[in-house]
Amino acid sequence: MLIRLENYVGQTLDIIYLDQAARITRRRVKLWAVDPGTVHAYCFYRRAPRRFKRANILSAMAAKRERMWA
Repeated sequence: MLIRLENYVGQTLDIIYLDQAARITRRRVKLWAVDPGTVHAYCFYRRAPRRFKRANILSAMAAKRERMWA
């Protein structure tokens, strides 16, 4: 089941993501756009625009104001 990310465009989210090497990573992103198979966002960890495969986003929640992860 895919998370309904369309509702969060323009917001900052914390996501749990399965990367290309099948590692689970945590990212804080600002959602720019959501396509059928791709999420376009600014990744604060990489400090760059990124595309994420929608099927690889395991979890997403609205980011709190505190720093991401210590």
